[in-house]
Amino acid sequence: MEAALGLSGISGTQLNASSIARAAGVNRSSFYAHFDSLEALVCELLDTTLAGIAELGWSTRAAADGSPDEAGRHDLHALVKHVHEHRRVYVAVLGAEAGAVARVHLARVLQTRFADSFVRYGALDIVDPTTVQATATGVGHAVAALLADWIVGALDCTEERLTDHLVASIPPWTRRLRTPGAGTRSASPTPGGHP
Repeated sequence: MEAALGLSGISGTQLNASSIARAAGVNRSSFYAHFDSLEALVCELLDTTLAGIAELGWSTRAAADGSPDEAGRHDLHALVKHVHEHRRVYVAVLGAEAGAVARVHLARVLQTRFADSFVRYGALDIVDPTTVQATATGVGHAVAALLADWIVGALDCTEERLTDHLVASIPPWTRRLRTPGAGTRSASPTPGGHP
């Protein structure tokens, strides 16, 4: 994984099993002794990079006026800044041979984080579990698609404008969620607590 992270810092380098094995000083069979596939490595790289992101939307950082809209915007802007700061990793991962798998994995991670945040801040007091799940799925995939297109250059806009687009992908009912520190509810949107 260190070799893959190192390669992601080299502009124009294609992440594939051969280049990663070469960078690690091993052969391709050694690569496959550690990872089942390039897709598995790409997903692990994404998980490692995404681990640094705080929860999405309505996190512990409320805006000065305490509104969930501003807190959610703050968190989405923090996500955009995180992606920009780790741009080379995201470009390498999303542009790798396993780029399509990386986009789906990114969407699923975001979907889970949105579902958790929605439930934590009272979504089940506002809407039914199916709506929570459907919203988390739609928002997670929309945010992942916008971020991926932006990071590979298919969407040309500033960080602020991208944040505006991300905020617009959040449905109006979420504006009624509790602000951080106003209490939580421990129920999950689906059995087992996972979307």
